[in-house]
Amino acid sequence: MKFAIIGAAIKVPGATDIDLFRAELDRGATHFETVSRERALASGLNAEDIGHANYVGVASPLAGAEDFDREFFRMSAAEARWTDPQQRLLLTLTHQALESGGIATGDARIGSYVTVSESSYLRGRVDRVSTARVDYQSLIGNDRDFAAARLAYRFGFTGPALTIQSACSSSLVALHQACAGLAFGDADIAVVGAASLSFPQPHGYIYETGGIMSPTGSSRPFDAESDGTVRGSGGGVVVLRRLEDALAQGDPILAVVAGSAINNDGAQRMAFSAPAVSGQVDVLTAALRRAAVSPDDIGYLEAHGTGTQLGDPIEFRALTRAYADTGGRTAPCHLGSAKANLGHLDAAAGMIGLLKTILTLDSGRIFPQPGYRAPNPAIPLDDSIFTIATESVPSPDLRYAAVSSFGMGGTNAHVILERAPRLGVSRAGGGDRGVQITLSARSEAALRGYRTRLAAYLRDHIDLNPADIAATLDARTRHPEATWTTHIDSVTELVDLLHEDTANREPSGPADRDPDGISNSGSAPAARQTRVVAGEPGAHSQAHRIWLPPAPLAETFHGLPLRLDDPARVSSNSENDADASAGAAAAGAPGGLADTTTSSRADAAPESEQVATVSGRAASVAVPGGVEADVRELFLRLAGEELGAGIDERTDFFAAGGESIALVAIVGKVTDRIPFAVDFGALDGITTVGELGRALAGQATAAGTRDGLLAFGSGEPMIHLFPPAGGTNYCYAALSRVVPEIGLAAFRAPHPAGGSIEEIAAACVDDLRRAGAIDDRLVLGGYSFGGNVAFEIARQLQEGAGVSARNVIMFDSFAPDAFGGLRVDSDQLATEVEGRLRTATAALPGYRSAADTDRSGAVVLDSFREIWLANTRALDRYRPAGRIASPITVLRARQPLSAPRARALGIDLGATMSWQRHTRGSVRIIDVPGDHYTLFTDPAHVAVAAKVFAQTLRSVHSVDREEATAS
Repeated sequence: MKFAIIGAAIKVPGATDIDLFRAELDRGATHFETVSRERALASGLNAEDIGHANYVGVASPLAGAEDFDREFFRMSAAEARWTDPQQRLLLTLTHQALESGGIATGDARIGSYVTVSESSYLRGRVDRVSTARVDYQSLIGNDRDFAAARLAYRFGFTGPALTIQSACSSSLVALHQACAGLAFGDADIAVVGAASLSFPQPHGYIYETGGIMSPTGSSRPFDAESDGTVRGSGGGVVVLRRLEDALAQGDPILAVVAGSAINNDGAQRMAFSAPAVSGQVDVLTAALRRAAVSPDDIGYLEAHGTGTQLGDPIEFRALTRAYADTGGRTAPCHLGSAKANLGHLDAAAGMIGLLKTILTLDSGRIFPQPGYRAPNPAIPLDDSIFTIATESVPSPDLRYAAVSSFGMGGTNAHVILERAPRLGVSRAGGGDRGVQITLSARSEAALRGYRTRLAAYLRDHIDLNPADIAATLDARTRHPEATWTTHIDSVTELVDLLHEDTANREPSGPADRDPDGISNSGSAPAARQTRVVAGEPGAHSQAHRIWLPPAPLAETFHGLPLRLDDPARVSSNSENDADASAGAAAAGAPGGLADTTTSSRADAAPESEQVATVSGRAASVAVPGGVEADVRELFLRLAGEELGAGIDERTDFFAAGGESIALVAIVGKVTDRIPFAVDFGALDGITTVGELGRALAGQATAAGTRDGLLAFGSGEPMIHLFPPAGGTNYCYAALSRVVPEIGLAAFRAPHPAGGSIEEIAAACVDDLRRAGAIDDRLVLGGYSFGGNVAFEIARQLQEGAGVSARNVIMFDSFAPDAFGGLRVDSDQLATEVEGRLRTATAALPGYRSAADTDRSGAVVLDSFREIWLANTRALDRYRPAGRIASPITVLRARQPLSAPRARALGIDLGATMSWQRHTRGSVRIIDVPGDHYTLFTDPAHVAVAAKVFAQTLRSVHSVDREEATAS
């Protein structure tokens, strides 16, 4: 099976896209610079290291290494600062790789296979770190284990999410694993990424005799004067699809993976860190065999090429054995290594070599090897099939090339690439009316920069079809912040217009933004939209999508200070005293949080405003002065530090990028300084910063209340919803943000958990009775487990009160018949819930009792696990005692639960929608985007589900109104 590379992105010194990288390679550019003592000291390197006799003041730093567009990826200011820039770079490059060719992902199952170097971001910055408390923010933000899962979460990928670590060969091993995942059907599309950044940047290094680092600060693979390498910086991402699928989808194919292989040297080597000829020969021949390609067909080979006196000769011996001349070769095989240009990028080295080889095949040109003059005496280059180019060499007939990457520790990888199939010229052209071109970017400045970049690219590719350009741009994310539209008949005309003044730019209006002020297309990369050009339908139906430079994001600096006293007390304004009084004015606090309590603004939230409840009860109201005011002001300040500038009390913590685990951490910091027991259950459903602060302030002096129904939206509740198995109602808060005009009420989950569904429903009936909500207009509902509870509430009301619910509306709730295969002690269940927690798809804080005095995040997560397990077991035991008369509507996730996950939960996939057995009324099933989890975690899926939900609810109540009018 062959695999198409359909998207690619890179950021290395001198290049921010693959076309700029091609230009740098073609001119033989190198990117090593001398780092002065003053610059090294300013970057954070200590004077003792700089004064060492073996210190080499040479580096290959990446400009803007700590820049990031956090708003686009829906990350809070604190989360962005505490996330390793390597992992932030992977996010950016993944977006660019998908955008570059306008790749339509649709409902495809996408896997992420990534690698990053060991994180050095926090190293040397932290003097004093508590060993008793787990710092989840820095752990999740910097540990390599979360790199692939972070991509999956931020983009909504539902395929495998694997972080691969095999030292220098990691990125090619990741590519091999991605191909295996595509072949086995684990994924339809695979994102393979690698990043390597060392901090502080820039700085030199101390070389060791016989080591890999160069004492002269150079990188000259296979050269007579080679003496090691220099540490490189940057990263790259490629996107793969099965070749037949890519051709069917009309994807822009950059190259084809014809075959790959991985292995390990085992024990047959001089030392653990030493390479072995036999292991390298085996992996080279295995890849050739798998690709069904003769060594004679390979015209270019991108070597590992570390430039060391030991490694290069060993690699060359392996190459001459595996690529021995069989008599069919008509031209020499060119040998090269990108380490000559950029140094050694550690875990990302193979990715950079792969991208160079893709460009070699695509351009039909062998790039020169900078710094090469004569072969290493231990390398008999003249007696081999290999040659090394010292200038750019045209190679139009080049069809196959290969890439090697060998890791310290003996894990080897070799990949055979084939030139992309040549597609015919697009028949769709500008026509008499031309085509419409629309560009967009995250800011005015980014749009201006992109116009300049695109004009430069098109000037060098003037023969492109205008319709292909339009089709590609229309398939990309449309950013409402800044757009520019024109009509053209030719690429030459487009180049001229791109250079003109931006006066014709069409500004985006407020309709392009969501109620939270976050752009719809930029709020989450998972919401990438395929746009259709204005004009006749199918205007670009015969056009090809092609590679074009991606539009830049609105990146700004998000870095931590060079030295930190305590990672839990770093703010966006580091000169603030972290130990300042908790009652300090919030207006002067880091993050720019406005103190609306003392503000003269007419629309400021009054101090007496209470947390809304249907039953009229609320947590204690904070009053100025004393412990309550201190708690509230401290929470507001810490929330401002987490979310960044521009927030106020009305800011929705979660919509602004706050994560549940960050909320847990903030509450922990509050109770560290002002001790009191926190009841997280009483915070359920509260999402705005001001309301959270007031609720916590009330708990500081009183236990608060767990009674009553939560209210969302405006007006009387049109439906009463029970929470899912995790016990929290934040999913309904997400619904309300999309359709705030709909009044919703939500039950609080019982605490402690452990009751049967019948017992839970009986308590809910009591809540409804106290609220005076039991009548024939009642609509019930719930998500997942909550839908089953809603059904049981309807059954008990019908049997005990003689009232039939108007409708029971469920979000992907499975019928009771689907459950029953779960063992009470099931290890599979524990694995399932741990996976949900650790990948943050549940993403909501758990419950704790008011008596619990341990405030660590681990306790909250363990408590969430307890509730989830108890409710899932209750669902497994639930067998309804009768049918209901009410209609049932199920908003079913379009992507079904996977077979392995269903087995872990004891679910019969064939019975999930067998609700008709349990009602005498009708059953309506409406498919909505996403799977059982992304239905409420992917903003794009939530938006669709909320609108369908609102339409359904209005329809149910319109029937009610029509009957009242008729009577």
